[in-house]
Amino acid sequence: MTQAETIRGEKYSPLRHYHKHSKPPIKTLYVFLHGLICLVDVGKLGFLGYMLDVGEDHKYVCGNWLLERDLKQPSDGSPLQMQLVGVQPGQAKLDEGLNFIVKLSVHPNPSEVPLRAVITLPRPKHIYHFNQGEVRHTSCSGETSRFSKFPTIVSGLRVFEYRFENYRNVALLDNYGHCIWECPPPAHVEDVPRLVSTVHIYDEPETEVPAEHNLREFNTSLQFLGVNTVTLLDSCTIPKVNDLILPGVLPGETSTLDERDPDVLKMIFQVRSGELFEARDAGSGGGSPVCGGANGTM
Repeated sequence: MTQAETIRGEKYSPLRHYHKHSKPPIKTLYVFLHGLICLVDVGKLGFLGYMLDVGEDHKYVCGNWLLERDLKQPSDGSPLQMQLVGVQPGQAKLDEGLNFIVKLSVHPNPSEVPLRAVITLPRPKHIYHFNQGEVRHTSCSGETSRFSKFPTIVSGLRVFEYRFENYRNVALLDNYGHCIWECPPPAHVEDVPRLVSTVHIYDEPETEVPAEHNLREFNTSLQFLGVNTVTLLDSCTIPKVNDLILPGVLPGETSTLDERDPDVLKMIFQVRSGELFEARDAGSGGGSPVCGGANGTM
């Protein structure tokens, strides 16, 4: 029995909360992709998530919420290769109205912009968008026809939802088969019913940064995607509030890395006070300039 499977000294069984005649719960994994992760739709393979490396301005971490670990590159300096395994593929695509999506004829050239990691993600069942900001048509100059559609919203957090059969088979592996993250036992969400596990991948600042930061990052992502004919001019996207609630997601899990500490402290205060979390807190949008980049589709 592993430590992850032991709760309060008892062997953990995710199904122990359900009567044998109840409807089987939906086994769900939410993958939180925070910040400067360029998602490229590669068809049947799903998505490749390119974590752009902008130096010490960002934290590059992955793991269970609040327990993430640094993503370290191989000794040769090449990007860390990660693959999500053990989940069932779906049919979801990025929303063109909530993301800048560049039409690509070739794969991005990693030599153009440093990468911290490349994540292979099966196509999810659903994609949710948080930490959104409004953008205007005057925000970009150049050949904007390279985008599949000019969006009105840019999203700093995308959440991929997957189904799985056995959480013990769900993991992020490197290209040698070594485990970077293993799925913890899922928690039950009674009202759905659903069994939920989450994993968080961050590529964003740990502290508040100037408004020009997101402008520089967005243009870096365009350079990575091989788009040299478009420039983002307006660095101040206007944060929007997203009231979407995901079953089993805690307050603060959708927060940016530089803003989550107050949300965690509030959650701890509520626990100490014997209060229940207010579910609507789980869907708050970003309170600072949206940190994110462009995406692509082959």
